[in-house]
Amino acid sequence: YQILFRNVQTPSGKRIIGEHFHTRDAREALEELHRYYKGSTQAVVSARRLLQLIATTRLTTGYSKPLSTFAHDMISLMERYNDQQLNADTRLGDLQMLSYLQESVRGNSALHQIADDDIYRMGRGEPPLSYVEYCSLLISKAELLDSSITATRRSVNMHSIDATVPSEADAGFSGAT
Repeated sequence: YQILFRNVQTPSGKRIIGEHFHTRDAREALEELHRYYKGSTQAVVSARRLLQLIATTRLTTGYSKPLSTFAHDMISLMERYNDQQLNADTRLGDLQMLSYLQESVRGNSALHQIADDDIYRMGRGEPPLSYVEYCSLLISKAELLDSSITATRRSVNMHSIDATVPSEADAGFSGAT
């Protein structure tokens, strides 16, 4: 309790801690602080911005980081949003997260192929992929594509290095001994 009492600096936080002065119940004070700050105006505005980011983020051809980083970042954004929610009703469900994630990679045909393949499987009477299954496949496919891109870059770089080495004739060494 003393650690909370000394370290909490906001007026609202100090008030909440002060309400637990007589009981010195740090756990209860911390839980109340947690509930208060999750429901604060700042938390609500932050959650709305985060949800807007989740809904509008798209993988574009200009994205320069590894594709697996994009997938992990999108999943993390949705988890962070859900962690900020005080009410279970306002958390994103698996179907919503699946939809946001599928939409975010629509611009990459190789990654979007996972969603298309899922539709074909459902057409054959198989159950649709769960959010967890989709995430697993998406990350695996992204990592595979990342390694393919890295290998291609290495190959291109090796060729470009070879192409820039001057030949003996270009360097004036023809016939010189």
